[in-house]
Amino acid sequence: MALYAKYGIPMDGLSPRDVTIQPKLRFKFRVRFVNFGGLESASYSFDSTQQVISVGRPKISFETTELGTYAGSIKVFNKPKFENITVTFRDDIANSLSGAVASQLQKQYDFNEGRYAVSGGASKFTMVIETLDGVNELRAVDAFRLEGCFIESADFGSLSYMESNYNEIPLVISYDYLGGYYSETNGAEAAQHLFWYVTSNASTMATPPHSIIPNDGPGLLTQVTDQVANTISSGVNSVTNSVTGFFNSDDEGQ
Repeated sequence: MALYAKYGIPMDGLSPRDVTIQPKLRFKFRVRFVNFGGLESASYSFDSTQQVISVGRPKISFETTELGTYAGSIKVFNKPKFENITVTFRDDIANSLSGAVASQLQKQYDFNEGRYAVSGGASKFTMVIETLDGVNELRAVDAFRLEGCFIESADFGSLSYMESNYNEIPLVISYDYLGGYYSETNGAEAAQHLFWYVTSNASTMATPPHSIIPNDGPGLLTQVTDQVANTISSGVNSVTNSVTGFFNSDDEGQ
């Protein structure tokens, strides 16, 4: 580890340079589909996962409003906007992928009868985009869970006598919201959520997720925090002892 320690970024005078951390590799991933295609069977979802070539990751933007003030202007962020995601599949000879896509489209709109689905719950699906480490295939380094997904556009590719490539089916997926962003590095049953909520007090946050990478020693921020906590604890104990002694002496006097 010492060989790579010199490439880290120095943080403060108390913490040495940390080692370089392995980056996430773009080709180690998995895309899962829940309730995609057939409602009665999960086979369409499994088949679709096996045929994925590439997939985008979430892009989130916020609409902004500019407020004029006495000395200038400030910007206020509004509702989040989730951009569409493109998933590209191989079109297999067994028609497992094309059959799943056709079934999902039929769920959204009955092409034979010209009717729409009764509700979004009867036609939409869930998509989970996972980054893997290539070692433990049951756990995800990180995972985005996209809820309320539906196919906005489907391209069944093209055929040509001049080409020898396989056929691809890219789908543009629209979704309602990001249902979660979490890590299963510590175990699939102990998923660590990487989003946390701001409390009613704007200056206070809920406890953020703990770092998965162990540190050799506490940094400056940790030491300062511990020192403040110890000072407060000592002060509370001192006051408690004084109050206890006052009441004890009063009882002895009586």
